[in-house]
Parts: sequence; C-alpha cells; structure tokens
Amino acid sequence: MRDGRAAHDLASLSAGLGEDFLALIRPHYPGIDTMQGRIRFYRSAFPLLDVLFGLEHGDDSALTAGLETVGRG
Repeated sequence: MRDGRAAHDLASLSAGLGEDFLALIRPHYPGIDTMQGRIRFYRSAFPLLDVLFGLEHGDDSALTAGLETVGRG
C-alpha cells in the first residue's frame, strides 16, 4: 500500500501548499498522475478529521472550520 501512503502525504502537502504544489512536483515525481484519485479522496476527508478532532477535544475552532469546509463541498 505504498501508493496509498504517498497519496496521503501528497494530499496533506497540497492541502497546505495548494494545488500548484502538485503541478510543481509532477515532473519530478513519476506516478503522481496515477494517484490523483487517492489524493482527491484523502483531501476530501481532511475536513471530517477536523470535525472529529473538534468534537473529541472540545476545539470549537477546528469543529467550525471543518463544518464550514464540509458545507462548501
């Protein structure tokens, strides 16, 4: 499941650095195009993790941010 871990890492990096990050590393990262589906999946799950974190730890800002992101789709 090496590709899954790489896709998660790339999703995390692109969530923080933006979509342009993936475009910049594409020429240097063989196989990135085959991971696009997984990258999108993991990025779509991050707001749900924020919601869960906010609920579990009483962190209203994480909860609100997660819910707003989920609401935007």
